[in-house]
Amino acid sequence: MTVWFDEQKYEGTDFFKKTELANQFSFLKPVFEFSDFWFSDTQVWQTKTSGSTGAPKLIEISKYQMEASAKASLHFFLLNKDTDGLILCLSAAHVGGFMVLVRALIGDLDLWILEPSSKPIPSQSIIIKKKKWFVSMVPLQLEALIEENGIATSYFKGILLGGAAISAAHKLQLNPLQCPVNQSYGMTETVSHIALRKIYEPKKSIDFKNEPYILLPGIEIKQNENGCLVVKGAVTNDIWIQTNDLVKINDDKSFFFLGRIDGIINSGGLKVNPGELISHFEILFSRQELEFQILGISDQKLGEKVVLAFISNRKSIFHSSQYWAEVIGKLAKQLDPRILPRAVYGLNQFPKTQTMKYDLPALRSILKNSKPVWDK
Repeated sequence: MTVWFDEQKYEGTDFFKKTELANQFSFLKPVFEFSDFWFSDTQVWQTKTSGSTGAPKLIEISKYQMEASAKASLHFFLLNKDTDGLILCLSAAHVGGFMVLVRALIGDLDLWILEPSSKPIPSQSIIIKKKKWFVSMVPLQLEALIEENGIATSYFKGILLGGAAISAAHKLQLNPLQCPVNQSYGMTETVSHIALRKIYEPKKSIDFKNEPYILLPGIEIKQNENGCLVVKGAVTNDIWIQTNDLVKINDDKSFFFLGRIDGIINSGGLKVNPGELISHFEILFSRQELEFQILGISDQKLGEKVVLAFISNRKSIFHSSQYWAEVIGKLAKQLDPRILPRAVYGLNQFPKTQTMKYDLPALRSILKNSKPVWDK
């Protein structure tokens, strides 16, 4: 195992003894804290959930669970210590980051540590380090990678996208990438991903839109009475873990994600699934770059009302009330008009959690104090 950091090369696990580097590079502090735990006799690590849909919760994860998760990922992606390496460009304070460390240590893979940022990948160093690099990213980082010129992604083994799904607009821009991209499904409670769905393959004109999530080895699934996914495996200490994710089970090794049950909007007694609505809007916006969310905010008459929030330049057509009246009118001919957004908001940006997921509670608070560009 070789660790690459700040253009320096460290053999074996020597890097993890250089704790004084945390004084120079604050983002390394959680790396060293986790490595101290990993090389100790302590068996349980405490971490927090992401907080994207509610307050973060403190949970405990054992080394047994981490090892099971790492081995499943190494097997699924066919990562080989002689030819492949891992890039850590996520914060090791969260499960998506510290599990990159575990995979490198379990698989004896080269590890390249970069500062977590919106643009973490340098444009030249990949060619120097003679490995195929497998990198875990969040959508914000992948979007920056797409927009960046000169980065040789042919030296990537693949990209694992976590945290949230990439927007439909950015999926259309994946063509310059020279490596496959997989969307992950998982959470802190399942020790990162337990299922994966390919969303891009170079030089293949395949529409992966309807591909299910494929389970990693050793994972079992079922549904509860509300249609939510329930998961079991070594990563959950072999107990069934209840999720709030609505799914359609394809077979015993795959499923389709439909949305979150706690995201269901109760608008005047009608149950609206934002995920299903988003798919209809994505078809309309398929040739336009628009990052948007559909959610419910409190309403005196309906209890909750469906709204759409988007990010766009204020000079764009999306800030025209007439444009949205036409869009909603067009969809009203296909869908029940009562489930469609009753207001549309334009924002400069969406609030995000520390793990760079959308912070939906914070977004709702912002919308309550914002003026819509269109309302019914």
